[in-house]
This record gives sequence, C-alpha cells and structure tokens, in this order.
Amino acid sequence: MLTANESVVWAGNPSLASFFPRYLSATILMLLCLGWGSTDSWIPFIKESPVVGQSLLGNLPDQLSFEGAMFGLLITGMITIRLFYFNNGILHGRGTLLWMIATISSPAVYHFIHQGGTNIPIIGAQPDGPSMDFFFQAGVAFWIASLVSTRVYQKSFRYIVTDKRVHFNHRMLYLWSKIHTIDLLKVENVIVDHTFAGRIFGFGNLHLLTSSGIGIQSESYSLGVVAASGTGKKRSLPVRIASVLFILMTHRRTRRKALPDPTSCLFGIRSPTRLHPVINDAIDKVTEARNVP
Repeated sequence: MLTANESVVWAGNPSLASFFPRYLSATILMLLCLGWGSTDSWIPFIKESPVVGQSLLGNLPDQLSFEGAMFGLLITGMITIRLFYFNNGILHGRGTLLWMIATISSPAVYHFIHQGGTNIPIIGAQPDGPSMDFFFQAGVAFWIASLVSTRVYQKSFRYIVTDKRVHFNHRMLYLWSKIHTIDLLKVENVIVDHTFAGRIFGFGNLHLLTSSGIGIQSESYSLGVVAASGTGKKRSLPVRIASVLFILMTHRRTRRKALPDPTSCLFGIRSPTRLHPVINDAIDKVTEARNVP
C-alpha cells in the first residue's frame, strides 16, 4: 500500500468510544430481554404503587406467561428500533437494524419451534413449556455477539498518514478489502468535526476536502412526509390511520449533509485536533517541495 519513498507520519483507527451508539443499542436490547424475562421481580413492585394499583395494570398477574413476555418484548423492542431507525445515524444501517430485530424476535422463534415439538437445549428449560430463562440467555448471547462484531468492524478500518498521501484501508477479516488514497497535493482544506459525544470522550472526524467540496453543506433535520395523491375522494378513518402509521414506521430523519463515511474520512479518531496541524504541515511541505525548481 505504501510506496518506498513515503514516510509514515501518523497511523490509527477509529476509537472504541466512536462506536458507542452500537454498544448502547445492543445494551438497551439486552436490558429489554432481561426485563421481560424477569417480570416476577418488577410487576409486583409497580403494582404496589397506589396509582398503578387502581388502574387496569393492577389486574396484571405477578408474573407474565412466556407468550405475554414475548409480545411485550416485541412491542417495546420495535418502539426502540423505530427510534434508532428514525435517528438515521451512520452506525445504525439496515444490517444493524436487522440484527436488532433478530434479537427481539428470537423468543417468538423459540416459542413457535417449541410449539412444533422440537426441543431446543436451553439451560433451565421445562419439559411442559418454553422456559423464561431463554430471555436471559438470548439477550446475553446477542449482546456478546453484537459487542464482538462491532469491535471487529471498528478494527477493520486503518488510517495511515504519510508525508505524501493519506491511505484509508478497510479490511473486514478475509472477506473483502478496500483501499482508498488521497494525495496531499489535492487536499484543499482539512476540517475537524466533533459531535457532542466526541467532545466528551475525546474523538472526532477529520475530513480531507478536495476540489469537489464534499462535506461543507449545512446540516438540517426534518421529518419526511408523503404527499397524498389528488384523487378527490375522502379517505376513511382506518385508511387515514394506516397512512399515518406507515409514515411513522418508514420515514427517517433527513439530512442535507452527508453522514461521515469511515472509508473516506478519518472517522472517530482520538484527538483529531492534534492531527489537524500535522496534516497541514505535511501539506505545506509537499507543496513547497513541488514548487522548488
């Protein structure tokens, strides 16, 4: 990847904290699994409240059945996933969302397999029905798998700054490898982008802007709306409710500014403000060397 006449100025990869949203989403789903798997510990507690005890929730049993906990996890999990999907973040693409859906739907899959007469080896499983222990074991298993896959994905990016070029290397195990290089002579501006979490944990994105000017647009947020077709017919209430639900479930927050791409910017690196002058100094030196007759 590096030529013989290049000297490495800096090398690194995204920081662990830059992938905090993925770790957070995995932890939230695990806590949902653990919570719905232990309804016998928190339902009696909330029923002791005078407000809850006099409402319909006061008629809940002290422990939900497997089916009740399963539907509770599906409902609360889909609400959580919908919030992440609406956020439209760089670390919550379709692959991550499908993984989250698999997490919350695993008890339902286990239930239907068990109903079909197939016994799945679950620690603490009961022969007469599905075991609530599955919520604990599935939640922890998916959480660990998510942490490991996120860590592997983070380590798959490698950035190398030399005295002549910036190299972006993305190698996901032995499945694929992508290398992108920017010549320092083509860089017109270097921008450091800090998020709120980045300021707290000391990481940020460093963008190398060329003549294309990518990344300098202002950012705004809005909720997409589908225009109704001009049929002239008044829609019924169920149709209107279904249309609103469709909008709420399928639309995401829109962005005028492109999200940072880990394959084309120094994404989530530690102390980007320290690297900023280093790159500018390397640009000045390579420019001066080119202009020397």
